[in-house]
Amino acid sequence: MKKIIIVLVILSVGFWFWSNKKVEIKKSNQQTLTEQKVAEEKCVNANYINCKDYPQFDLPLKYFSTKNVKWGSLGGDGKKGTVEEYDQVALDSKEIYQSYPTTTTTIKNYSSEIIPLTTEKFSDVFKKIQETEGDNWLSAIKKNYQDYGQMAVHFLKSYIDIEMYDTFDVDNDGVKEKILGLNSVGRASGGSYNAAIVKGNNIIFSVDEDNSFIIPHETGNGFYVEWRNPTDESSRCCQTGYVRTRFVYEGGKFVPAYEQEIRYFMVGKKTDY
Repeated sequence: MKKIIIVLVILSVGFWFWSNKKVEIKKSNQQTLTEQKVAEEKCVNANYINCKDYPQFDLPLKYFSTKNVKWGSLGGDGKKGTVEEYDQVALDSKEIYQSYPTTTTTIKNYSSEIIPLTTEKFSDVFKKIQETEGDNWLSAIKKNYQDYGQMAVHFLKSYIDIEMYDTFDVDNDGVKEKILGLNSVGRASGGSYNAAIVKGNNIIFSVDEDNSFIIPHETGNGFYVEWRNPTDESSRCCQTGYVRTRFVYEGGKFVPAYEQEIRYFMVGKKTDY
């Protein structure tokens, strides 16, 4: 009887240790998976330090061109205005990561509605801005009107000014349209840009995604919209890349055809930032 009791005790103790060990292993595995998930999210959303999928390369900056630098951290030994004045840079060049295009597009805040430019007078719009904003930005507002005329008035009435201007064909008719980069009046250059296309006296396309820009396409049919990836949690000065959506001109309006993710190529000294 004693032998039976001893055996049962040994089996019970053994089972207890085995059960607790199994729980500890499970906890350890869960912790590892949680840490891995956090690391993956940090890799996708934040910087490139210790990022397996999008690593930063400790390569000499002299191998690269300053014209491809989208942003960087100053502190290098090179001459001002050259790529070597940086410690690290984010490059938008042939080396960048590009996901395979998908026809499942995610861009939402755009419009192909034809909107006539306002007929309001600049003097009236100027007076309204002065009444609400005081004398802030008045010289910049006047300059915007001098440069862009009634187009500027249309946006200034919503406290938006034209900060970028280009011309290229977007509807394949051989005539260049006006491509505008827009920002809130007085907003720093690192603010959230949006964009519009003007043909004659009408806005024929606009996009209001975060940091959205209109880029030419070589066919003259449509264009690209490059805009901040909603999953990118990096600081506004130093985003990790963008989404590129291809728009085409079909049936008298611009529609998204496909898009892809673009990730900057990070190069420079591996120091935290």
